[in-house]
Amino acid sequence: MAISSSSPRIIQAGRSPTSRHPRSSTPAPAYLALRHVRLRSTGLCRHTKEPERELLRYLCERPAKFFGLWPRKGALAPGSDADFAILEARETVFHEADTHDDLNWSPFDGERFACRIATTFLRGKKVWDEGKVLGTPGIGQFIPRISM
Repeated sequence: MAISSSSPRIIQAGRSPTSRHPRSSTPAPAYLALRHVRLRSTGLCRHTKEPERELLRYLCERPAKFFGLWPRKGALAPGSDADFAILEARETVFHEADTHDDLNWSPFDGERFACRIATTFLRGKKVWDEGKVLGTPGIGQFIPRISM
């Protein structure tokens, strides 16, 4: 499954969700994997017919709307950014030394997760693949809030 940094649209591939470009924040891979596991373990699967879609709404659409970025962020649709990540359902241990930043610290160091980020796309271009940063510094883009 794949999702955008804020999108509820599922792309079939036998995978699970999450997002962000490689320079966005150190704990993003761990945070999103953790949110996936927590939301599933808190009964989301028992309370909805489509738990993956509901999870995507919690991780993508709702934050984008809250921060005034919808529909530019939070949707895989014409006119929206094509930022998304592909999660792979495979147990992994998070190591803070692998975060590709200058901190080399994370509260998730040593944590086991049921999934991992396999690939990340920023505006449709692959910027992360199997633990390798392919994006370059400065490719991020500020998105202002939409005036209401």
